[in-house]
Amino acid sequence: MASWTSPRTWSTSELVTSAMMNTHVRDNLNAISPAPATTLPGSPANGDWAILVDSTTVATYQWMFRYNGGSSNADKWEFMGGPPVLVTVDTDESTASTGSWLNLTTSGPNFTAPVAGVYDVTACAGTWNSSATAINYIGLTTADGTPGAANITAVTVATAATFLRDSLGTVSKRYTGVAASDVLRLRYQTNGGTAHWLNRWMRILPVRVS
Repeated sequence: MASWTSPRTWSTSELVTSAMMNTHVRDNLNAISPAPATTLPGSPANGDWAILVDSTTVATYQWMFRYNGGSSNADKWEFMGGPPVLVTVDTDESTASTGSWLNLTTSGPNFTAPVAGVYDVTACAGTWNSSATAINYIGLTTADGTPGAANITAVTVATAATFLRDSLGTVSKRYTGVAASDVLRLRYQTNGGTAHWLNRWMRILPVRVS
């Protein structure tokens, strides 16, 4: 990948050589229009750009980053644009187990981080319970961990038509210190009855990565 070079200030009547044009025009255009790749470039220079994808043929995300060599953060590839990843599980799945965080038959939604860094995650799920006044919970965590108190939302299920939706049941978390291949996951808990969750979704965007 071509590295970014600070553009030259041209002088009146200056003889422009092919080497100048290659460095200040061709290579800089290539630097800001990189080909999508499943890994970030090694040994980047300040100002380099990269497009990270999970597949070069059928990508589910295309994220653009710019390398900030002057950043005080360890993760110097800063996110510049691209849509969030959306992971869904629509099936209504249930559990009668109470008092502990668990995965449903279909775990998640899950997202495996492609590179280390910082990620913003938002998730939600519809829910109901066979027992009126039971409380159903969703929580964001890594793999099979226990969600922190700030990463949990709950609803008292008065009827089978009660759902966690939008602002009522959305839970968000900024994950820092994520390692490559860490699994970001939505988990579940109830305090009674048979609890159901359905129409589960998770949206993920990077903040900065390495």
